[in-house]
Amino acid sequence: MKTNDYQKQNVKVFDEMYKKNWGNDWPSETMISYYYNIVRSHIFSGGGYRPKVLEFACGTGANLLFFHSIGFEVYGIDSSESAIDRCVNRSGFSKENFSAKNILSECRICDIFPGIKFDLIICLSALSYFNNEDIFLLNKQFSEVLREDGIIYTNMYTTLREWPLEKSDNGLYIAMDSGSVNEVTYLNLIEDKNEIQMLYDSMFETIAIKRTIMEGLRGDNESVHYIGRKLT
Repeated sequence: MKTNDYQKQNVKVFDEMYKKNWGNDWPSETMISYYYNIVRSHIFSGGGYRPKVLEFACGTGANLLFFHSIGFEVYGIDSSESAIDRCVNRSGFSKENFSAKNILSECRICDIFPGIKFDLIICLSALSYFNNEDIFLLNKQFSEVLREDGIIYTNMYTTLREWPLEKSDNGLYIAMDSGSVNEVTYLNLIEDKNEIQMLYDSMFETIAIKRTIMEGLRGDNESVHYIGRKLT
């Protein structure tokens, strides 16, 4: 399977899921906790300034509703037009602040939001659906549109999963059960904290790396969360 083939498959599956009303109704509790305990102290918001947050793979906008409620100016990108439409319709956000463009094949973030520098970029779980080469390209774009000392907060799944997975010939894992559409997706699973740090070291200074484990009916699911500051 070619690199762009795995992306096309993942994009197709998630778009079909969003068309069937899949998506989160509530923001991530873990994200909110890490924001208040770690991220907030690194975000400038004094003197009436409204910090800007961009969520890559924003889905239907649950996380951005949280940031909007605490005074952020919010922006979002998702490869699914269905997700973006639902995000804008449910929230009343300006459509101009959202895009369904593929930033690896169609255009860059700086072209979608020209001249805008973000204080915070978040990307929850979505990087687990890209290989390391594409994660590097995404991180390069994130760095380009962050302001000096801007913050990035992402997380990735680890190999500690509750369902059995097999490796594809492209180095990614095949997730055989992808929910409501019953199609495969391709996952990039990391082993530990060191592996996620290696993906960011060239462009970001590490602030914190945390592990979370969610207990499921068939076992545990682990994620590693990375919070870093843009290197200047």
